Amino acid sequence: MHLRAITHFGPVIIATCFGMPAFSGDASNLEIIGFSDDGSIFSFEEFGEEDGSGFAYVNRHIVSKDGSGNRTIEFVDRTGTLSIAETRQEFSQDLGNFELAAFEKDPGTTLVFNPITELSADWHRASFTPVFSETLHAGVYELRLHELFEKAQSSKPPCAEVVEELAGYQLTLSKNGESEALVHQKRPVEIGAGCPLGYRIGAVHLSPDNSEVTTIAVLIHTAFYGFEGRDYRYHGILLEIE
Repeated sequence: MHLRAITHFGPVIIATCFGMPAFSGDASNLEIIGFSDDGSIFSFEEFGEEDGSGFAYVNRHIVSKDGSGNRTIEFVDRTGTLSIAETRQEFSQDLGNFELAAFEKDPGTTLVFNPITELSADWHRASFTPVFSETLHAGVYELRLHELFEKAQSSKPPCAEVVEELAGYQLTLSKNGESEALVHQKRPVEIGAGCPLGYRIGAVHLSPDNSEVTTIAVLIHTAFYGFEGRDYRYHGILLEIE
């Protein structure tokens, strides 16, 4: 087993396995680590069992506002002998080999959380206020995710061999019913070795009160073509709000 660090210059996504589709896939679990002191860096962890192999895995994501500092540290038990809990413990012990930003003990505040098992949630819309108040004095923000689709190019296997379309998205943000502003866009292209099939808003976290600027971390769930079904992984986007 070993850790592997990957530097990304865009949304952080993990590659998936390929094979014949069946009736089940793999949806990662989520744990928030926290924000840096100035709110410019956010970290979270996802973990679970890989679709197909059943290997336990842990991925630590580091997300920066401009995307230039995005990276992922991957850890997979390729022996198949460790439980998820044991894999996470080994991962935690080995993290000392990497230079990670100092995150505060306060992970911030959860504003929205829609796990893949939440069937009543709106996959493409999240409305929230950053401060609880019956008067909503802090304003009402709304995120909308608009999916984009393009035909998979036959000249770029393996996606064209297993799916007809690849998914991308546009993410917009509005406040108090004003017009939507485009805050992030992801083209419908292959991501590493993964074939994205769809996107949904998974969670929104608010930076701690003592942050220099007010920042939200938007965690997007990506559905990939997997070995036994759709595999779901998170990637993060940081946005400043007023």
